[in-house]
Amino acid sequence: MRSNMGNHICYYSIIKYFPIPIRHEPKNIGIVMQCEEVNYLKFKFIENLPKKLGTQVGGKELEFIRSLLNNYVRLYNHSEENLFFNDIDTFKRKFLEKLSNSTITKIQFSGPNFILTSNPSDELEYLFKTFVDDEEEKPKIKRSQLKTEIRREFHNLRLLSNGAGIKENFKLKGRSSVEHIVDFYFKNGSDFVIETVNLRRTKEKEKDVYETIAKLSDLSLRLKDSLKPISIVSYNDGDSVKDLLRFLKSYSKVYDYSNGQRNQFFIDIRNIVNNTNNANMYSNPMFEVEEPTP
Repeated sequence: MRSNMGNHICYYSIIKYFPIPIRHEPKNIGIVMQCEEVNYLKFKFIENLPKKLGTQVGGKELEFIRSLLNNYVRLYNHSEENLFFNDIDTFKRKFLEKLSNSTITKIQFSGPNFILTSNPSDELEYLFKTFVDDEEEKPKIKRSQLKTEIRREFHNLRLLSNGAGIKENFKLKGRSSVEHIVDFYFKNGSDFVIETVNLRRTKEKEKDVYETIAKLSDLSLRLKDSLKPISIVSYNDGDSVKDLLRFLKSYSKVYDYSNGQRNQFFIDIRNIVNNTNNANMYSNPMFEVEEPTP
């Protein structure tokens, strides 16, 4: 299957190392990406493992990790060389899935993730930088700072546009022509609305959530199933926001910016924008939301 706009359908898997498995705090140490239609499969690993893993790993374990990673590459190369030609594509199709289902000591592979790209090599570099090189805790940000950072990343990814791209501070009408200003908006057959929600301000976090829900609810009365609402939330560690998040999830797809979903948010938005000729691809299950609690 070949996508539109010159994009290739690819899959990637994140290679994770668990220094202390019981704590479930993995370190991302590499990426493997596969694009069947252009016969592309490549591994990329972190070069400076000691710096990445710190004092949690001794010299012998570092060598063991390097040996395991090299074995994965050799496994792929050896298997491809020994397969009949008409079996190679089948093997490549299954390779990431097999890796994802395997668990060897403290090394695990995430499940294959879908992505569209016109340049697999550039995409691999971007994924590596996003999930491996830049994998550090982000500073705590207020609503305006969160929106500014998202705008900056959209700009870097060339997703903001006065034409067909994502629009900022966009005006949309709700029921009875009530006009709302949304943080970000994109249309590709569906109406994607992206709202930033600040849960860091103790006295105003409930107000922010309820205002966002009221806005999305009113827009849904006019746009109906065409509306694909997304909320990006940030909050302080230890804050009691479980009920607010559950309520917000009843009305939108929520990305937890404070808890590791930053990278996946930008990957998903890039896929949506790059897939303008197939709007239904993201209608399910990405935007399934819970029913509001009576």
